Amino acid sequence: MPFSITRAADLNSIQDNSKLYACFYGSSPFRESFAFSDGKKDASINIAWSFYVLKTGSNVTLIDTGFSDENLASKWKLKDFTKPERLLESLSIDPVKVNRVVITHLHFDHLNNLPLFTHAQVVISRQDRDDYLAKKPSGGMVYNEAVAVVLRDDTRTHVVDKMETLEGGLIFEVIGGHTRGSSVVRFSHAGTRYVLTGDECYLCANAREQRAIGVAFNRQANAAFLASIADLATVILPCHDPIIFTKFPSVKPNVVRIF
Repeated sequence: MPFSITRAADLNSIQDNSKLYACFYGSSPFRESFAFSDGKKDASINIAWSFYVLKTGSNVTLIDTGFSDENLASKWKLKDFTKPERLLESLSIDPVKVNRVVITHLHFDHLNNLPLFTHAQVVISRQDRDDYLAKKPSGGMVYNEAVAVVLRDDTRTHVVDKMETLEGGLIFEVIGGHTRGSSVVRFSHAGTRYVLTGDECYLCANAREQRAIGVAFNRQANAAFLASIADLATVILPCHDPIIFTKFPSVKPNVVRIF
């Protein structure tokens, strides 16, 4: 059965039998001043490009989608580029059977593969949905009409204004630091708190060292979010930190299991 988009505020933890995976589809150099507001403009760091997959029984939720455009991969100098659908295939996941896709923000590496998931319900902030459809420039936004078709479909796309607890225990929270509607996903599992940060953290170090991101619409909002996850008890899961793929056990090539 597909997920409902009805608010379920009484749920605050995902099921113990859930499985969470991080999928790595490439790496590239990245300007240090993009990752950190105090970073050096003439220095670069290595980042990962990734998305997350949550399986609970027969239900599958993606947090962001990655992208499969080889021209974009070349433009951003991705090494070891693997199309995300190949990583899903390795987990025996058929894109048409994905139930839900949660989009953290409107940049191409987070939503360009959205049209692959033809039967998925989509969750995104109202602000980023509206900005995308209005084609407002926002850093890494690359307008794709096929993505816009999905976002215009109110029968499939559910927009969130501020914070909402989704069915299954995922808390979708709009931060507005990285883009105007940039969001994060919080949840607990087996007594541990997690936050999937989208690009409100490029790296775990943004939170652990309280260093704001360099590419920010609202740095104050980003700093407030980073302060909210400063405790060491929260497991931080960004989309661009290579450490995720050495910290957690590998289950398939380019796929690690968080729990």
